[in-house]
Amino acid sequence: SVRTMDTTSHNFTWQTFTFGDAGAGSSTLYDVAIIDENNIWAVGEIYMNDSLGNPDPTFYNAAHWNGQTWELKKLFYKGGIWTIRTVFAFNENDIWFSGYMRYLNGNFIELPIPNILMGWGINKSWGSSNVNYKYPNSLETPVVFTLNGANAQANLKGTQLTNTSFNPSKNSQRGFIKDTWLGYLHNVYESMGDIWYERSTDDGTTWYLMNNGKPINPDYATANASSPSVCFDANYNMLYFVYQSSSTFPYNGIVLA
Repeated sequence: SVRTMDTTSHNFTWQTFTFGDAGAGSSTLYDVAIIDENNIWAVGEIYMNDSLGNPDPTFYNAAHWNGQTWELKKLFYKGGIWTIRTVFAFNENDIWFSGYMRYLNGNFIELPIPNILMGWGINKSWGSSNVNYKYPNSLETPVVFTLNGANAQANLKGTQLTNTSFNPSKNSQRGFIKDTWLGYLHNVYESMGDIWYERSTDDGTTWYLMNNGKPINPDYATANASSPSVCFDANYNMLYFVYQSSSTFPYNGIVLA
């Protein structure tokens, strides 16, 4: 990891803002994306009172700073409010909210989420909230520290990387498929004694390490897993994973996930 040194000649002016109304609920901010001093996005759960002074049952999940004031927003996904835990801004016109919604050139776009990922959550997009990565999906990237004392830590596992050989001629061990629902590519494989799942939504141009960048075998810290396979159920638009595990019950032996 890398730690910044103390500041030298930089002067900072701080402003304090309070989000949420007293008695409406416990408001929490989970992440922030700072584009510049006049364009900031914060996400979380912000509880406010309605026009009658009663708690609004639908919380705000985003707030935008325009340089003068904060505007609270309710970003709905499939008609419902949801807790946004991460926000990442490539630029002022391309902002991602927890992988479910994208702000692109002035429009909010709901991103399709396969059934296999429903209920999953992303708790951190690219690393510390005090660090910006220019090329977050690359093996090497320039790093910008935005606050004194910020930390940058490299993830040891990158996409399309494994230290375990795979024999595609084994019909019972299918590790790469394309689903017939959204046309996404799915790759499951063994590396470092664990099972990893990657997905591509653009025919293999870019790949994303799923499950928050962690192995899909639950006891990856204490047990090994091997021989993964993946299949797609077109009737229910579901992915299924099968692998062997040395873990304890109920994740021992052959596991279906």
